[in-house]
Amino acid sequence: MPVYVEDHYDEADGGYSQALSDAVDELGAAGGEVILPAGELVLSRPERGGAALFFEGKNNVLIRGEGPATRLKFNAPYEAKIMSFVDCENIHIRDLAFDAGVAVGRRVAYSQALDFRGCVDSSVRFCWIGNTGNLAVRVSHHGIGWADKIPNGSRQSERVTIQNNTFYNCNGTGAVNTKSGGASGLKVLDNDFMLLGVTAVSIESENLFGVTEVPSERFIVSRNIVDGVDADRNNGTIAWGLSVTELATFGVVSDNIVSNVVGTTSAAGLFIQGLIVRYLILKSSMSICSFRWAL
Repeated sequence: MPVYVEDHYDEADGGYSQALSDAVDELGAAGGEVILPAGELVLSRPERGGAALFFEGKNNVLIRGEGPATRLKFNAPYEAKIMSFVDCENIHIRDLAFDAGVAVGRRVAYSQALDFRGCVDSSVRFCWIGNTGNLAVRVSHHGIGWADKIPNGSRQSERVTIQNNTFYNCNGTGAVNTKSGGASGLKVLDNDFMLLGVTAVSIESENLFGVTEVPSERFIVSRNIVDGVDADRNNGTIAWGLSVTELATFGVVSDNIVSNVVGTTSAAGLFIQGLIVRYLILKSSMSICSFRWAL
């Protein structure tokens, strides 16, 4: 039987943040389905893990809304995430809208919608994801890297699928990003990206401060439509539709359409960089870009 978030709602006791957390906990070890109601569900200021909703070690959970009518929203552009999943398996997000609270225009905060770290066999489908100041969806490892700040070992994210979603007004370093690496088998398929600040999809791994990062590998980026990437919206000068950099291996980028990419120092429909990018298959990707260069 599904669990309804509305049954757990108490405005005086954490509101929808606590209600959704309690609903997932009610499922227990077996997992199940959690259903959110239609309406604008305002989330409280994030605490644990820098997220309004933080889930660790959860398995076999479907969190579902009623399409764009179910809107999870920050009541201010916090420098945090709406949902964060760590070391989870079979987590599926469907038919929800995520509003991270950043108005259309230049980036003013680092808010993020979804964060998957060390997660396996999970997906985000048929969602609207927007108004993010940083990454909209991050898929990466858990436990290595200067940015993770979690000392208990490393686990790759494996076989995460991002499909049939709409991304709107997403800034930072990529609407979908494998920042710091550690994503194996990521699929980014059939999404629409509009009004972005830097790039729609960024497959990458960083090697900073002497830390050896985990590579992103066996990825597929296909059949996406990217319309409108302007570096000025991100207070920057670089804009790419799709990018593959650093430790990215065994990937396929095919049948994407990218248009209206504007940057003052660098602009490209598809950007590839790094001596360790290898075994990359490019097929029938179309780029119709508007370039603006500063001399």
